[in-house]
Amino acid sequence: MTPEFAQVLKSAGIFVVMTLAVYHSCEGVKLANDPRLEPKLEARWRDVLCERVDGQEQFQEYGLAAVRLLRDAGIPILAGSDSANPGTTYGASMHHELELLVRSGLTATEALTAATIAPAKHFRLCDRGRIAPGLRADLVLVEGDPTADIDATRSIQEVWRNGIRLPC
Repeated sequence: MTPEFAQVLKSAGIFVVMTLAVYHSCEGVKLANDPRLEPKLEARWRDVLCERVDGQEQFQEYGLAAVRLLRDAGIPILAGSDSANPGTTYGASMHHELELLVRSGLTATEALTAATIAPAKHFRLCDRGRIAPGLRADLVLVEGDPTADIDATRSIQEVWRNGIRLPC
């Protein structure tokens, strides 16, 4: 990623779905052992989180630096985890992706935007991505303030999907 290439992307109206978690699969075991998430993980997905792919180190810093370049160029960044590759799994790896986006230099609010309203906007899902009357109610209630500490997203208290409260 170079500033020149970022400008080409910007000119073309491209958005980028980052999948940093897949290049940080060695950190999946930490996610699997997080006491806030571990009870919510099925054993088979916990096992996938504990798998790793060797030789990713060269991509880790490159990916984090690319996020900074893209953001600085004004390219919309979306959160994605590329689950289920070794070291990633559905749902839980999004928390890791948010952490990595913040580690790359995004604010916690920018990372949360990358996982909510930005994908809704860029994938033209007009009925979700924000809280407003008449929209689909997909909500996650967490303990703490994820705009101050992105890891608060891991402290899930309640979940609603399409307005229906799910068991946690």
